Amino acid sequence: MISAQRAEPQPQPAPTAPELRRIDRIRHATKRRARRTRRRMHRPVFAVLTLAIAVLVPLLAYVTLTANIS
Repeated sequence: MISAQRAEPQPQPAPTAPELRRIDRIRHATKRRARRTRRRMHRPVFAVLTLAIAVLVPLLAYVTLTANIS
């Protein structure tokens, strides 16, 4: 029967400068993509809130002014 042997971790060579640049470029692109997606998801929410405020503020002003008259 073959007994299990403990595997020693192999030392990883230090990444070279071009590899580091590539990693940074990929990381930056990923962050940019996430930011763009987040903005795209939030854009309809901002539009709805802006429209709601644009409609409700004049209505509130109208109700306040007409209540002061009567």
